[in-house]
Amino acid sequence: MSIARLTASVLDGIELHVERFEQVARESFVTAADVSDVLALGGDIDYRSAHKVVGRAVRDLVEADEPPSELTPARLTAAAEAAIGRPVAIDEATLRDALDPAACAEARRQTGSSSAEAMAAMLAGIEETLAEHDRWNEAAQTRETAAEAALLARARALA
Repeated sequence: MSIARLTASVLDGIELHVERFEQVARESFVTAADVSDVLALGGDIDYRSAHKVVGRAVRDLVEADEPPSELTPARLTAAAEAAIGRPVAIDEATLRDALDPAACAEARRQTGSSSAEAMAAMLAGIEETLAEHDRWNEAAQTRETAAEAALLARARALA
């Protein structure tokens, strides 16, 4: 059995709970890097410092046993003052967008990213590759059957 067929047989019975995926994404800090990107793209802070600030804010929330939804502009400012010695500015709406896992996934448009468009293109490519492999496999099996028949015919002729 090929690895592709084995994987397909394993995944055939899988049941995905989309709502649970969404819940886990919202309750975890999967969008922390996106918040850092937004801070850095705002122009007031470099990427390294933005990641320090968000890292500090995440640590503060984890230590307080609070979810990502409790991250506020004020908390980011406090984390920035602690991490880099100066405040950062971000409005509530921009922060909410940066904390939305679905919006973050959809915003990634490059090849191989998590947007619906990029995923559809990647899956279509995989389907075409699998179809090509299936065609090659069928042709190889046909060649193998023909070679075996020729070998057996030759063996009978020599016997």
